[in-house]
Amino acid sequence: MTAGTKRTIVYVEDEPAVQRLVEFWLEDAGYRVLLASDGAEGLELIRATVPDLVVTDALMPELTGDELVELLKKDTELRDIPIIMATA
Repeated sequence: MTAGTKRTIVYVEDEPAVQRLVEFWLEDAGYRVLLASDGAEGLELIRATVPDLVVTDALMPELTGDELVELLKKDTELRDIPIIMATA
């Protein structure tokens, strides 16, 4: 990573209010944050960007957090991305 380059986090969350709050915190901490509203959208975004970190909710429509993690771990290009599962 070069000086001035922000690390990228894909945040997958289906609740808009929670999504905005966490996005604010992460951006304030200096990260580039890309948002997805469900697991299927998150998977597409992760494949397109190959972020430094994925933060995902557990319970979401289309594809749950557990299913998303399982698909990421099976993908040789994405399996080494660190993942944080955040849920209420």
